[in-house]
Amino acid sequence: MPPGIYEALQCTCTDLNDWPPQYQDGYIIGNVSTVANAYIAFAAGKVAQMATWLGKHQEATYYQSVSDRILMNLRARLYNATEGSFSDGLEGATTQELTPIQHGSMQATLFPLMAGVVNETAIPGMGLKMVGWLKKTGMKCSCMAAYWLLQGLYKTGVHYAEAADHALEVMRSTGMNSWTNMLQQGATCTMESWPDGTKPGSVPDQTWSHPWCSGPNSNIIRFLLGVRPIDLGWARMLIMPQPSSLMSVNGSVPVLVQGVPATVEVQLVQSRTTFEMSVTIPEGSGARVCIPPAQGMASGDAKVLSLDGIVVAAVEAEGRMLCFATDIAPGVHIVSRY
Repeated sequence: MPPGIYEALQCTCTDLNDWPPQYQDGYIIGNVSTVANAYIAFAAGKVAQMATWLGKHQEATYYQSVSDRILMNLRARLYNATEGSFSDGLEGATTQELTPIQHGSMQATLFPLMAGVVNETAIPGMGLKMVGWLKKTGMKCSCMAAYWLLQGLYKTGVHYAEAADHALEVMRSTGMNSWTNMLQQGATCTMESWPDGTKPGSVPDQTWSHPWCSGPNSNIIRFLLGVRPIDLGWARMLIMPQPSSLMSVNGSVPVLVQGVPATVEVQLVQSRTTFEMSVTIPEGSGARVCIPPAQGMASGDAKVLSLDGIVVAAVEAEGRMLCFATDIAPGVHIVSRY
């Protein structure tokens, strides 16, 4: 971070690691916390985005540079390229003596992933390696951290189908640390933590209505269906679905387009060779639409995009996604990739 800011905050690394002890995966606190730095990099990137929306371009450049610099240093100093994981942080008596902690928890890898640490140009195959490590490690995190895990996986899923597949696996899990286990305890809202038993009332001293464990709610809308705003007031939106192995999905997303209530309707159907989506784009908005190949297909084997039955020549590649080069206008449309 720029000199003086961390000192002025007068915080310790434990301030941002608010997880029940059983969900810390042995995380070791050092002089420099991987998780704290990931949070700050993520936040600085969001501030840069807001500054851009407000036309404050100098501030946007500054905050984006803060985010980029932290992520670059995380890759350079804390990434284990052999394992595909991150160290918990740095420790040492002085700044000059700081060395990586010889322990890498699940949290130390999932938070940099959500912050955008993956850089395939700097480290080819980094995203896929990290996803493989997280999948092998299992759910050794709190349900709050699982929210960020899903975001990191879906970000990486733009480039690797395996990341979106694992995100769906996490949401559909029936293990002890799962939302299914909450339902099996009789929950009607998300609990404060994963249930630690197999009968109702097995979450001692925890609430049965806690929004910080509701990760799937927004991630299904924003990433599985792929509906999220690009510009203020939903003047432009992105529709970039990642349904993984789900053969069909329907969703209705309520939005405010320039303050006017509206609904984005999305209906997905995929076969072995074709991905088809019906989408309703509200008046007053426009949508950048990006489509993955059908599950199991390689991107190179699905090169055609069509809009309302007409093949479109102007397309752009974004990872494994194929995007229309121009925004799609309001109305009901059928888009396909094959």
